[in-house]
Amino acid sequence: MYRKRIKSRCYHVCPAWIKDSAVFRTWLLTALAAAGIDEAEFMSDPGRYQIDRIDNDGPCAPLNCRISTPQANNRNRCPC
Repeated sequence: MYRKRIKSRCYHVCPAWIKDSAVFRTWLLTALAAAGIDEAEFMSDPGRYQIDRIDNDGPCAPLNCRISTPQANNRNRCPC
């Protein structure tokens, strides 16, 4: 997995997402549909939605990511 340190935390990104953007796009479209967000709406305003990790200590991977608003994402912070 790809790892990057930011503020002494290690982030792991799903290897399939790095290797093949089509795999990431498929996940993104599925996540948008699950959140009830139209792709055109998502693309029209880049700052309106973000990809949020459910478990901040977990990887950036399909089972640990979701689409949320910046406000919801800001509430999902690590207690450190």
